[in-house]
Amino acid sequence: MTPRQEQFVAEYLVDLNATQAAIRAGYSAKWAASNIDKVLKNTEIQNAIQSSLSKRSEKTAVTAAKVLRELARIAFADTRSLYREDGSMKLPHEMDDDTAAALAGVDTFEETSGGALAGYTRKVRRWEKTKALELLGKHLGMFPTGGRLELSLGGDASREGDREGRTIARRLILEEVRETRDDDED
Repeated sequence: MTPRQEQFVAEYLVDLNATQAAIRAGYSAKWAASNIDKVLKNTEIQNAIQSSLSKRSEKTAVTAAKVLRELARIAFADTRSLYREDGSMKLPHEMDDDTAAALAGVDTFEETSGGALAGYTRKVRRWEKTKALELLGKHLGMFPTGGRLELSLGGDASREGDREGRTIARRLILEEVRETRDDDED
């Protein structure tokens, strides 16, 4: 690789924006805009980027599996796990790892009465569950991004419950497609 190509790889790893990386590496903006595909198709550059990303992943211990696991913790979090048997809220150190991972934070407010501490009010902030479900669904190929969608729900289509489940799934998918089209038209 040339020194400029090596610089491109280093710059690309900063933000994964190929055009901006090319410009920062010394290519002109006009050249970068029209030729970036050629740069990215270069096998030496591809290998260098992949190698660097793999090293980064090993160094930070961030893997796709870990990201998916965290998304699943948020997506499938159960509010009931925040409480003890008596209905009082657990303190953060009492929560299991899955419950704690699903929380964006806990705000605690002191309540006073006549100048004396009367108790605490806790407000739980959760990560956005619908966004986590959406990202997991996209990872699994559940939401169409264009083209044709094929969906297999398994089971016996002759059974009433399976038929009903398929009908609901189709309605949800059609609703998602319509919403995506409406958003694109705006």
